[in-house]
Amino acid sequence: MAVTEPLEPNLGVAFEDLSKGVALAEILKLPAAPYAIAASAHRQFDYIEKYVRRPDLGILDGAADSESRSILVENHYIDRDYIEDHSAFYSKNVHPYPNHCRRVHFFAMTKAELKQSLNQLAIANAKPSRGSTSDDRADLENRYIGFCVIKPLDGTPVGRTVLRPLKQSGPNDRYARSFEGTRDYTVHVLGVELSIQGLAFQQQDVGVSACATTALWSSLHKIHDHEHVTLATPAQITALACQYSLPFGRPMPSEGLSLDQMCQAVHALGLAPDLIPVRGKAETARSIIHSAVNSGFAPVLLLKYPDNSGHAVCVVGEKLSPGKQAGSSCDTPGGAKFPYVDDSENLAGVYFHDDRLGPYLVGDIQGRGSAVPKLSFEYDAPNGVKTDNPEITHLLIPIHHKVRLSFLPLREIAIQATVDALIFADEVDADLATRTLAGNPPRVRTWIQKSHRYVESLVRNSGLTNPSSLLEQWACLRVPRYCGIVRTNILGNTYDIVIDCTSTRRNPNFVATVGHANTLAEAFSRELARRMKCPAIVTS
Repeated sequence: MAVTEPLEPNLGVAFEDLSKGVALAEILKLPAAPYAIAASAHRQFDYIEKYVRRPDLGILDGAADSESRSILVENHYIDRDYIEDHSAFYSKNVHPYPNHCRRVHFFAMTKAELKQSLNQLAIANAKPSRGSTSDDRADLENRYIGFCVIKPLDGTPVGRTVLRPLKQSGPNDRYARSFEGTRDYTVHVLGVELSIQGLAFQQQDVGVSACATTALWSSLHKIHDHEHVTLATPAQITALACQYSLPFGRPMPSEGLSLDQMCQAVHALGLAPDLIPVRGKAETARSIIHSAVNSGFAPVLLLKYPDNSGHAVCVVGEKLSPGKQAGSSCDTPGGAKFPYVDDSENLAGVYFHDDRLGPYLVGDIQGRGSAVPKLSFEYDAPNGVKTDNPEITHLLIPIHHKVRLSFLPLREIAIQATVDALIFADEVDADLATRTLAGNPPRVRTWIQKSHRYVESLVRNSGLTNPSSLLEQWACLRVPRYCGIVRTNILGNTYDIVIDCTSTRRNPNFVATVGHANTLAEAFSRELARRMKCPAIVTS
């Protein structure tokens, strides 16, 4: 029997125009796995191709309106995530899987324009006397859509992929978009350094990883923005998750992770798993998701389908309705109900990574009040567009281990503090309280933030005439690494409650209240500071 020698890899790069009518999988000559259904063989890859062709990407200079798209292919690329997977699993196969990948870069420009731009930057880098290349690099970055690693696995080729999110909103959009769950990545293309904002996505291979592993992997990429923890590969996450418990049998080939295994993996990486059950609590689910994303985290949603099968996805952004929502009500100790509006009431849906389908899928969050929260989304299936409507059962958020008072107790404190503020308003001026409740209920927002970032935002965004006064008052406080912030707006007056996240719900430590001088906010701030036994900071 003749033995076929393996072909030597092409170590160079290739440029191609991504023209309409020719599929990207065809340009790259991606083979399908044996017995794979033709329509779904490259589902994730086909989704990525459609995504990079979209006209509403967040490209800064209007290039997204152009139909021009081109790709640059690195034919021999060593990807850290895949080479770890290869070492742990694929190198032990009889079939000689390669340990290298390809990496495809997407640009909103023609092939000729891309070559010219890269050549100009290369020449400028070689001749520093020419002057600054920042404008040339910025122009190329504005047209850079992102990259996709192509693994040498015919059935699951989509590896680490980072793409630019959609633009925030358009003139005719009913909803605004926010992508606080993304971060900056730096890539090098032919010696040129480019930056791209997004969040890493990849396809599960059901060898090293399943949906829980890949969703957790994406979420951990985001917390790397906050803490310089090791970016664990899918193989490392699966190994850490399975070191003490194997409810589904052997760790690899992976059949998924249980909730306790996911928490174990997060804990083993030096972080804390904030696991929040939200079954039958749509209002809680919506509030925690909104608070977590606005805090700069990428929460993992644990989903349950009608057939009792489970799934996990990673939230990277929000779809926000600009209209005023109905609001909620909170109970006072005497049994009366005071209305308030949680800032999350404007959360209409989320953008999420689903390893079965692709990055930046959009889904609506269904359910209000105490109803069952559900994630409803559409996607292309072999037999047409399909709609899924799974129940959201839990939220899992990897956080710093010193954040002990996290999103759920922070929300509970926010509600109680709103009750206290409204009782105080009634005691001081019953007419004011009546007007507040009747037409303009308090609006409450909660988030967690590093303390120095919070002070920077106050100085930058509050329009203070005397920021040094704020800094002098803040310098006198004992401040933790992370603070929980409760921001309340009553009749156009905004004040904050700053809470120590190393404390607990039963024994909360309030760092300070912050209100603007000579406003109603100062009065609320001082009264709440008296009740919470903390200083009141007055800004001016």
